[in-house]
Amino acid sequence: MVGRPGRSKGCITCIKRKVKCDEQRPTCLRCRDSFMICDGYRNDGVAFINEGIESQVALAASTSKSQHRKSPPARQRPKQGSHAEKRKKHAYRSGTTPTNIPELTSVLVINQRLGKTQHPGQVSNIEFKFVTDTGPEPTPEPISSAALPTTALLASVDIGGFREQIWVSYIAQRLFPGSGYNVPSKTHSWILDFVETDQTSVAYSTACCLGAACFTGQTTILEKDNAARTWYCKAIQQLNANLQSTNLRNDPSNIAASLLLGIYELAISTDGYGWICHAGGVGRLIEMRGPEAHQRGLGKRYFMVARLSIISQALFTRRRTFLEQEKWKPDSSDEPEIQKCNTEIFNIFARIPGILEDSDQSTTASTDAHLHDAIVQILADLFAWRWNWEEVHPNFAYETPVTKHGLATDNQGPLFPSIISFRIFHQGRQLILYDTALILMLDLVHTLQISNAPALALATLSTHQIPRATNPLIMPHENISIPETAREILRCIEFHLQGEHIMAGALMLLMPLRVVSAFVEDEREQVWLRGITKRMARECGWRFSEGLSGYGSICAGLKRAIEGRYRGK
Repeated sequence: MVGRPGRSKGCITCIKRKVKCDEQRPTCLRCRDSFMICDGYRNDGVAFINEGIESQVALAASTSKSQHRKSPPARQRPKQGSHAEKRKKHAYRSGTTPTNIPELTSVLVINQRLGKTQHPGQVSNIEFKFVTDTGPEPTPEPISSAALPTTALLASVDIGGFREQIWVSYIAQRLFPGSGYNVPSKTHSWILDFVETDQTSVAYSTACCLGAACFTGQTTILEKDNAARTWYCKAIQQLNANLQSTNLRNDPSNIAASLLLGIYELAISTDGYGWICHAGGVGRLIEMRGPEAHQRGLGKRYFMVARLSIISQALFTRRRTFLEQEKWKPDSSDEPEIQKCNTEIFNIFARIPGILEDSDQSTTASTDAHLHDAIVQILADLFAWRWNWEEVHPNFAYETPVTKHGLATDNQGPLFPSIISFRIFHQGRQLILYDTALILMLDLVHTLQISNAPALALATLSTHQIPRATNPLIMPHENISIPETAREILRCIEFHLQGEHIMAGALMLLMPLRVVSAFVEDEREQVWLRGITKRMARECGWRFSEGLSGYGSICAGLKRAIEGRYRGK
């Protein structure tokens, strides 16, 4: 406690602020209520658990103080067979943590794949597990003390050799989880396929660049490790060399490299110009390779992952994308229904930037009539997709009460009667994209003064079998509006910013929140949303979310930035 002798048990942030900490775990409530990052409690090391087939060995790296701490005099050491020594041995046998090994709040687990030899530069399948105070752990099987390392060995562990592997495995599990992003036959993250065994490849450099930025972003406040910048410069040079090489110009790894470099820009910049450049480069690389090169294998995987970046860039610049062409629409006939929903919502979304461009250039009545028909057709396709989603995902969404210290609260209390959660993260992602597309279309309906557009869209689907609502979500109806759709997105935010998918959820929310921020009418919700986006920048490392000023403002800002760069300013 601050002001009393002895070592404080409060969190690191409260100690630095010299305020009293409530010592709640895993993070204190005082930091959360103050919208500050709780750096957790003093932890003397990180444990690497080698889950081999014969034993599980915990290796804890102590701090620099414990490494240089002198051993106690011989007379102070417990005698062989003494009570203290017996307690120490009993702790090892029972599987509990001995007193000289610090309490762990996070564990990095390395799963060694049997029968495979790891080559230099090859990334191990490192699994990140976070241990919280959710109750007592089950008692493990007794382990012989001879199988565990000595304290001297624990103090000498150096994780430097694992650094790049930790970075890449971190973003593979926390930023790009496999399910829902990749080909259905694959269950692990596409990043692990992307990173090659050659440490000199552009794949390895870009993965290390983003991995270093994201991993250090979890332990420092808006300060990125110099290693991330070093890997970024190296990756840019390698990518430039690849694009000038006849043999490597069409390598699919260039697509993934450009995509990751753009995501890195979202982590370090607020204006979005670097991301715009890289996202545009991803689109040009894919278009240059042609649709046939993205029908199978790595080409298809990177194409499926890159679509959101290409479409988001086109939305902000209000320029149509080649993805709206029929030949670029992935064939989803052989996909499971759950994966097909993901493919189809992107196919619809890819048509919206072209509609925005046409609306900006519309000058004649005939053009307006064609544009009105196109908007009604997209609304009809969105409504049909939503009904199909309800059939494929029955009871996938549910309401949960707003907790006192949850994200959906402010100093006045809860903002909503309940929040919306999903049984699977990626199904929530699909619903957010649907709501975002619907808001953009309804805004055009209002701007162009199209009467009864939702009703006209529903009329074209009169033969469609309307499913029974099984989720607490808005179903398509004639009077559907922007405010109720925007509010549905706001109620989904807390689910996407908690648990192990917090970084992936924050990355996915960048574009939808930029759009929805322009349509939130309630002043209290506007203030709350600005706090959420700033929190995404602090706690998740996405600085692009800091300057939330509305969809129209970000479009104008990006346009000025792009024009200024082209003029050489």
